[in-house]
Amino acid sequence: MTEDGTQAATDEPFLEKLLSHRLRGYDNHEQSRAALERMSKARAAYYEIDTRVSRDGGIFIRHNPTFVDGAGTVHTINKLTSAEIAQFDGTDRELPTLDVALACFKRQATARQRLCIDIKDAGFERAHLAAVRAHGLEEQVVFLARAPQVLLALEAEGARSAMVLSCLLLTALGPAGKRIAGFLSGRVLKHRQTVVIGEGRFDAPLGDLAIGYQHTLIAGALPPRLADLLARSGGGVAVSRFLVGRRLTDACHKAGLKVWAYAAHTPGDFETLAAMPGVDVVFSEDAPAVLAGPIVQL
Repeated sequence: MTEDGTQAATDEPFLEKLLSHRLRGYDNHEQSRAALERMSKARAAYYEIDTRVSRDGGIFIRHNPTFVDGAGTVHTINKLTSAEIAQFDGTDRELPTLDVALACFKRQATARQRLCIDIKDAGFERAHLAAVRAHGLEEQVVFLARAPQVLLALEAEGARSAMVLSCLLLTALGPAGKRIAGFLSGRVLKHRQTVVIGEGRFDAPLGDLAIGYQHTLIAGALPPRLADLLARSGGGVAVSRFLVGRRLTDACHKAGLKVWAYAAHTPGDFETLAAMPGVDVVFSEDAPAVLAGPIVQL
């Protein structure tokens, strides 16, 4: 073990399925600059960050479209410029840039590790890809998205990275899942900050719903074009642990798709999910705890 309790590269088996979700556990604040620095020295297989885009196109590390400053004021990221966001650097509410995250990862990551970039705001795929390429990390980055339109745009830009779609894939629910998906198929519905996308609208322009929302594709089965894109990239789907079962994993693997399951809240949760047949990657809410505990070769 290293001094900070993380796994050294040579002293324990490498956990090929472990993904650190939002870098939780590496700092008191998820996805902070400190968490990025500690992430780059640790030894999980995958590290996941989220991006949001400012009014002038700056790419920042943040899951939610808003943040609260030290005075309790709520700010919306896409309504601020990069310069306005930068004033929060050095505080608990800092928002590191994508460039900072890529530099941290490149500096100390091993060739086996992957940085997973979950693009929350659609329409800025070219800028994300350009940043990744500028750091020479296209082969070590996995692009995630909840809006399939993001992954379609990355494909159009010629991205060579693996791609993973986070979605509600209702295969495990059988006929009931097909009925639910069929009802929603031709719809795009908004409720507050959530946008539900039916499988028949997976490639429809998002318009005003592209930025500042949490998107969710609901499907009984992935549209063939989308499934083919994910399979050719070497990626797959990220689904809730409650939807994971042999029906889903068998269907995904038959289509050449990997299955990423979320989320494990404890080391025991991680071991349970990682041991499930057909699960390829597990989102962990506390990867340092997993790495600091008993390590099992999976």
